Amino acid sequence: MKRITVILSTLVALCFMLSACSSKDVSNSKYLGTWKLDDTISGYGETAEISEDWTITLNADGTAVSDSGEDVSNCTWQETSKGFKIKGDIKLSFTDDGDGVVAKFLGVELRFHKQ
Repeated sequence: MKRITVILSTLVALCFMLSACSSKDVSNSKYLGTWKLDDTISGYGETAEISEDWTITLNADGTAVSDSGEDVSNCTWQETSKGFKIKGDIKLSFTDDGDGVVAKFLGVELRFHKQ
């Protein structure tokens, strides 16, 4: 019984260490700050102008806020090899194209620029 307790305690400690190591430090990320949706979106072979004021703010502690003017959503975010992704009420992956970041949502390309 004592041996099982030692093994279980070791496994729990190992899980805590692995979960701590798997989270990346984003406090120095180039993506920190507020990103604003461009005035045009494209999809299905067409481009349209929009008046939506949608911002996504990425914080140094790994939290994020998505604010579309109508809905505010608290999220988490992390860097990826191609940009970053957010998770919360909304899940999006953003690809850095050198001029901003781009996410695809329901076949529509959303381009954001840093403010």
